[in-house]
Amino acid sequence: MSERIACVIIPDFPLLVGLMGNAIPYDTPAVLTENKKAKVSFLTSRAIVEGVNLDMTIAQAQAICPDLTALIRDLEREDKEIKTVIKRLYSISPDVERSDPGVFYLDLSGLKRLYKSEERISSKIIQKIDELNFPVKVGIAKDKFTSYVAARASSLSDYKIVKEGEERKFLAPYPVHLLPFDQDLLERLFILGVKTLGDFANLPEEDVLKRYGKEGLMWLKMAKGEDENPIIPFLPEQKESNGVDLDSSLDSDAGILFYSETILGKLIKRISKKGFLCEEILVKLRLEDFSKVVLHLSVSDGTNNIKVFLKLLKLKLEKLSLSAPVKELSFAIKRTSKIKARQLSFQDRESLNSLNQLLPGSKGVIENDKISNPEIPEANPVEDNFSDISRRSLLGLRLFSPPRNIDVIADNGFISYVSIGSNFQKVLRQDGPWKTDGKWWERPFERKYYEVGLNKGEKYLIFRELRSGKWFLKGVFD
Repeated sequence: MSERIACVIIPDFPLLVGLMGNAIPYDTPAVLTENKKAKVSFLTSRAIVEGVNLDMTIAQAQAICPDLTALIRDLEREDKEIKTVIKRLYSISPDVERSDPGVFYLDLSGLKRLYKSEERISSKIIQKIDELNFPVKVGIAKDKFTSYVAARASSLSDYKIVKEGEERKFLAPYPVHLLPFDQDLLERLFILGVKTLGDFANLPEEDVLKRYGKEGLMWLKMAKGEDENPIIPFLPEQKESNGVDLDSSLDSDAGILFYSETILGKLIKRISKKGFLCEEILVKLRLEDFSKVVLHLSVSDGTNNIKVFLKLLKLKLEKLSLSAPVKELSFAIKRTSKIKARQLSFQDRESLNSLNQLLPGSKGVIENDKISNPEIPEANPVEDNFSDISRRSLLGLRLFSPPRNIDVIADNGFISYVSIGSNFQKVLRQDGPWKTDGKWWERPFERKYYEVGLNKGEKYLIFRELRSGKWFLKGVFD
């Protein structure tokens, strides 16, 4: 058997976990939201019949359906159930990837001798998940995206198998929104008449590259059934947790961060000794009014630099309005990765510090005037129009209008992490800043622009609005 992949989908997984945890039948009108003020994220079919939809808040939904049950998403319970599902899937394949909530991928390579056929593998998967009382759909194909669409297309407690060589034909009639597009791009594609995966797969490669860059080519391959994204096996978490029951409650961010530094330092030290890097940390705050706040601190590239997670926590706290002082703090490392050998980067402040300690001793061997300590150079401000910001790469720059608000971790002009997507990504290279100011319709502005290269290879143009202190994503370089 050549490389084959199974996608396992548990539909409405967060909602099912909430219903099961509260012993609520699925045939009752119920909705799930991220918090009390957020819009509906998931809803039961009975709620749909009653007129509830995803654009409503809890208050709006309950006005239409007084008997509605409103649930707040429980990430901790979800995480526990996900691990239970993965444990079941491990009995079928040694390589299981945890994707979106309720979505899993299995590497089936080499399993044909054991299970004889893909039909038997599918039936085994369904049996394992059925035993957990979850509905399940299974799809099998030679790549991740095609297997995902196949699983979406199958019925509950059933499977769909796409034979090798038939991927493009199978995908063609399905809607284009199955690709990871944002709403703006979907609307533009619909205006152009691109409504199915087949329509998108028929677009000329040169046009897709010119308009959407390398990411567009990846989407094009996915639509053709040539998804090259590999399975990333789930690593069992390194169970490290710590907390403190405070003698006196904390009513300020500074106090929370002070205690957090000590607790996190101990956790990260233990993980580092085991040869792991932290990728995600779960923070729990128990308040005096007995309510609980759960925060996820995550980075796309693992790090054991405690300052990074403290700054992530600071950003999260600044956006919160706690209902009462904090009585108890606890931290748990939820996701890790193995430490790998990596090259020294002259844009890494820790690396610079290590070099600065090493170089003074080298001056006794090499002539003193032939060696100096490395420094991060300050760029000269450019008081010119926007087109002068990036002369060497402007032709490959796609601009966002309006600019997108983002979170950035920076220290003395050095940007270390940027939140592009769901996780913070590490900045490996930074050019800038270039300063611009002026007036737009009598509203003055003052900005500093930067070009940043991230750990996944992307390059972005970002800026900081100096008057508000906020950061924005202006464009991406193809």
